[in-house]
Amino acid sequence: MAHPQSTSHESLTIAINLRKAANRLPYMNAERMAAFPLRPDSSVSSRLDTS
Repeated sequence: MAHPQSTSHESLTIAINLRKAANRLPYMNAERMAAFPLRPDSSVSSRLDTS
């Protein structure tokens, strides 16, 4: 708390890490959907039928 520069630097690194993670997520989801296109729909339909 005595060094505001360290906290600002940490916030910047956190923001950069969040941006990197956000940029990776769409590609990960796209790869999963391409690899398993039928699993999400089947799981959702089965859950709706059972409920």
